[in-house]
Amino acid sequence: MLYYSRRVRKLYARCGGASWQTGDCYGSNFFPTLVEVITNRRIKGAELFPELQSLIWSGADEVELVTCEAIIQASPRLKAFDYLEPQGDPQASVDSWPTLLRTLASAQLLERINLGSRTSLGPVGPGTRAGLGLSCLITKPNLKELLLPDHVVTSTAVMSSLASARQLEKLTLWSFTKSIVRAAEVPRVASSDRLSYLAAGPVGMRSVLAGAFVFQALTTLTNRDVGVETTLTWSFVRTFVDLVGKGCPVLEILDFSAYVKEEPADQGTNFVLAPLGACTRMQVCRLLLLINWPVNPVPQGFNPTDSDWSRLISKWQDLRHMCYSIDRSSGDDGDYPPLDLKPRATISTLIAFSQSCRQLTRFIVPLTVRSRDLKAALQGDILPFSSSMKFINFLGGPIEDDAVEGLAMFLLRLTRDDVDFHPGRHGVLDYLEEEEEEEEEEEEEEEEEEEEEEEEEEGYRFYPRTVRAPRRSNEGNWRAAKMLIDFTRKARPIGPPPASSDTEWLTEKDIYGY
Repeated sequence: MLYYSRRVRKLYARCGGASWQTGDCYGSNFFPTLVEVITNRRIKGAELFPELQSLIWSGADEVELVTCEAIIQASPRLKAFDYLEPQGDPQASVDSWPTLLRTLASAQLLERINLGSRTSLGPVGPGTRAGLGLSCLITKPNLKELLLPDHVVTSTAVMSSLASARQLEKLTLWSFTKSIVRAAEVPRVASSDRLSYLAAGPVGMRSVLAGAFVFQALTTLTNRDVGVETTLTWSFVRTFVDLVGKGCPVLEILDFSAYVKEEPADQGTNFVLAPLGACTRMQVCRLLLLINWPVNPVPQGFNPTDSDWSRLISKWQDLRHMCYSIDRSSGDDGDYPPLDLKPRATISTLIAFSQSCRQLTRFIVPLTVRSRDLKAALQGDILPFSSSMKFINFLGGPIEDDAVEGLAMFLLRLTRDDVDFHPGRHGVLDYLEEEEEEEEEEEEEEEEEEEEEEEEEEGYRFYPRTVRAPRRSNEGNWRAAKMLIDFTRKARPIGPPPASSDTEWLTEKDIYGY
């Protein structure tokens, strides 16, 4: 055993203990014996796990946590520690957590700690030993990445340490309850210099952002895959966006989705995303809000106009992905129509994005398509050619019947041959994968399109269970425009005649006869 323990670099111990099953899968004396061996080796000046760098532990009772402490002390090169959800009684180990936290804080090279289990830590409120021990662990000099349950925001000591932690680079707060907890209020520090990644539920995220006036290095904010989603209010969303705009000047990725209840009503009239104009390095902006049983109209500040969008993106030159959606959530039935929201933004917004954001590849924003706007765009010189967009979705926005041909001509001039047009709603908004996954995603979309064409014979398009398909008129107009685009591209190129070329270019008159 001693020979092999010296070669171990990663140890995964999933413990059970007598608290959850009859007997002990390791033997009743295994853990005490292991602790004794570790102690004897340390007395002789040798460690049992001299090369161990990663420890993954799951234990429910006090004996198992004591063993975990001994292994940490016997691993001088330990860099990562993960505590998984135990299978035993979590109350059996509550009293042992303060000691374990102190042991983790004493590990000199430890850089990553995952305590994001539902049962980890125990109570961390004011005056608790676990709360004080965790606050010391957070300020550990070498600690770069930390994962915690989001109930730690109730501790004044913990929130003060998070706000003042100068070395921490990545922070994740796991959410395990739908209720909004009241976070501890602490004095705000001047700045947080190294935190670059924050993943948390809305409450945990807002609590951390409120702890400092400026986050000098924060580039990523997300609440994706961090546990249970919380139902928020309109005013909560507005407050959160204000904090982001004021405190995150170098933000590059904002990925935020939540359920929203209508009461109390939002009192603001300005565009909710307007504060994000200060984040001049924005590359990915995704805001998805789902309303449970909507009765009242969407607040004016959440239904932007063309001028609202133009002011916001005027400095977003690096923007690559834009997704903004407000829809209704119909629960598991999927038997209710989508939210009847008529977007105030028009095709002018798409033109503004194509002019200001030359690297934009995905545009998912609700728009109202009117024939007069398209005619004005096609007749003017403001429409750029061959933009970088590869995916365009108006989220079921209304399309006038007499705007179909103009929309086809507009998109042909604006985009490249490989662009994908889509009429769907929020069920198809998950397009934030890394670049290496895009090819696989495009293949899946092609298979879905083939299935959709088969279902068109019955007059319906397949949609996810969460929403019903949009009205046939909008979908039919969109598909008519898409068919016209595909037909034209297969025939001949379209656009302005090049300065010197023998290629014959089609004009509107060649296609439509007028």
